[in-house]
Amino acid sequence: SEEEFDPKRHFSKLKKATLHFTLYGLRDLISTGRQEDPLVNVRVKKFEEQRPTEDGAPPPSKYYSMNFKYEKLVYEGQEDNKDDHLHKWRTDALGHQGCRNLEFFQVQKINVKVPDKEILQPFIAIRVLEKAVELFQGTALQMKPFGDEGALVGESRQSLNRLYPCTWYEGVTLDQPYSYQENRIKRGVDRAIKACASRTAYQEETPEDRARELQAEREQRRQEQLDYMKSLITMEEEKAEVIDSRALPLELRPFKSVFNPAGYLPEDREVLQLREEHVLNMEQLGNFPTCFGERAHGEAGGAGIRLRGKLEDSKQIHVFQPDFWFRNAPLLRNADIVEDDELTDWNFYHDKVFGFVKCCFKLMDGWDSDAHQETGAALQEELSEESEEPPAVAGPATPAAT
Repeated sequence: SEEEFDPKRHFSKLKKATLHFTLYGLRDLISTGRQEDPLVNVRVKKFEEQRPTEDGAPPPSKYYSMNFKYEKLVYEGQEDNKDDHLHKWRTDALGHQGCRNLEFFQVQKINVKVPDKEILQPFIAIRVLEKAVELFQGTALQMKPFGDEGALVGESRQSLNRLYPCTWYEGVTLDQPYSYQENRIKRGVDRAIKACASRTAYQEETPEDRARELQAEREQRRQEQLDYMKSLITMEEEKAEVIDSRALPLELRPFKSVFNPAGYLPEDREVLQLREEHVLNMEQLGNFPTCFGERAHGEAGGAGIRLRGKLEDSKQIHVFQPDFWFRNAPLLRNADIVEDDELTDWNFYHDKVFGFVKCCFKLMDGWDSDAHQETGAALQEELSEESEEPPAVAGPATPAAT
C-alpha cells in the first residue's frame, strides 16, 4: 500500500482508486439452452498479499467484484410505464440462431487498489455466467457439476492502465488548471501505452549498457544522500520584496508556489498590443482565407466519405469524431486482454466470440465512502438464488442502441 511503500524494497506501490462501472446490456449472447437470465460479474484482481484468516473464517477473495442481475424494470420504474421496461429479444448472429439480447441499464462502483506502474497492466474482467446447475436437489447426491459460479459463457478482459487518474502522472496536480497541464497528461498516457505494448523481438542488453545502468544507479544513490544531508541544514526562509528593483508589485510578477504565491499564471498574462500613433484609429485586415471543399474520394459523383471498419470503432478523426461510450466488446474464452483495434470485426469470429457486452468504466483517485467491497461469497449467494417466477422472453423490441 501507499503507507507501506519503500522505494528501496518495492518496485511499485498500490494506490487507492474507485472503479465506476456502467452496464448497458448484452448483445448476441449465444444460446446455451438455459432459460434463466445470465449474471454479469465484473472483477479486478487484487495485487496485495492475502493474509491468513482465523480458524473457521472463509478465505479472502482474490478479486474485487461486482454483480449485475437482469431486472424487468429500471431503478424505481413503474410497471404501467412502458418506457421503464427493460427489453429482452432474440437475434440471429455469430452463426447461431436465437442469440439472447438483454438491457441492464445499471451502475455500480467499488473501491480497488491498483499498482502505479502501468507495466504491471491491471485489467478488468467482465464475465457472463449462467446460473449454477444443481442436480439431485434434496438428496445425498446433490451436486453442482459446473461449480458454484455456474458455466462461463464468455468474458471480456480490458486493460486499466490507460484509465489511470491524471493526478497519478508525474507533474500533474489539482492546483493548476487542466489547460496548463494538458500536454503532461497526454505524455503520461503515451508512456502508459508504450510501457505495455508488446515487442516483436527481445534484445539482451550489452555489458556496456549494464555498466551505464549501474553507474546511473550509483549516481542516483549519491544524489539522494546529498539531498538528505542538505535537508538537515535549515536556512532562513526567503521572502519576496513587495516592490522589486523594476518597481513591479507581487501581483505583476510570475507565480511561484513558495516565493510569490500572489503572482499570475502564464495563461493569465495579457499581452498588450502597442501600435504607432497614426494607426490607433485604423486596423488593416486580410482578405478572406481560401475555402476548400470536401475531400474528394474517387471520381466525382461517387459514394461519400469512406470509413474503415465500423463507425463506432473508427479512429479517423478527420472523417468522423466518434462519441460512442457503449461499444461492443467481444466475450471470449481463454483469451488475453482485448486490444483496441478498429480493423478487427469480431462479428466474423464465430468460433471465438460468444456474444458482446456494452459497458463503460473509469477510475477515479481515492476511495469513495459510498462504494462497496464485494466478496467472493456474495457472488455465490446471487448465483444460488432461485428465481421468484419463470423468466419470460419479451417480444421483439428495438433497443436504444444495438
